[in-house]
Amino acid sequence: NRLDLEGYLVGALTSETDPKWPLEALEAHAVVSRTMAAHRVWISKDKPFDMTADTSTHLYHGVNAERQRTREAVQQTRGQVLAYAGELVSATFHANCGGHTEDAAELWQEKREIPPLTGRADPYCRGLRHFRWEMKLPVRELERKLNEAESDPGQLQALEILERNRSGRVRQIRLVGSRGEAILTGRKLRELLGANRLRSLNFTAAISGDTIIFQGFGWGHGVGFCQWGAYGAARKGKKAEEILRHYFPGTQQRRLQGLPGFS
Repeated sequence: NRLDLEGYLVGALTSETDPKWPLEALEAHAVVSRTMAAHRVWISKDKPFDMTADTSTHLYHGVNAERQRTREAVQQTRGQVLAYAGELVSATFHANCGGHTEDAAELWQEKREIPPLTGRADPYCRGLRHFRWEMKLPVRELERKLNEAESDPGQLQALEILERNRSGRVRQIRLVGSRGEAILTGRKLRELLGANRLRSLNFTAAISGDTIIFQGFGWGHGVGFCQWGAYGAARKGKKAEEILRHYFPGTQQRRLQGLPGFS
């Protein structure tokens, strides 16, 4: 499907948000989505496509998803993107950060900080959708997945979180079994269980009988723009520009035309 950027955004924005959200939240999201799409175009020049239509880049449900309020949000912000030090930001978003966004350097395993994508406390998403969650998993299922991943400690007896990062997310977890132990990164465990089941890396875990009970905060990787946080901020009267400054500190809203790669 070949689309111009602004036309694409109308359907893409509705695919990721509810058109009934406050307009300031929709406008902030429109800027983030435009920045993400433009950045993908910038780095995908040697590929046969820029964006997928799923969560690996940005949901897009086509023209049938277009709504008047998302069209208005796109029109009100037409051409506006986020820039840092004169270049497009590698903008990203998630459903709910669980009270603290994540450092992009942590997610992407960078050795240096990425200032506009530095994690920070977020009061706006608290108590909203996806802020808290619980997942119950049969012990045998995790044992089977560990076996398939060639990291098999035997019959699981205990789980111990070894390390959390600055935002509270799990870096390492020890799984103690009848034949020894396995130490996994939080990312590896989420990969094994699925991102829609283990919704975030900000969790606790305990074995109760033949069940593992995970309890946690947030849904998604936590980097950048918190969708439900933006909703909460707009409900508290924050303007789109304030919302964007909160989630992308140090950035400026710029016109896409004129930035490197878009002259």
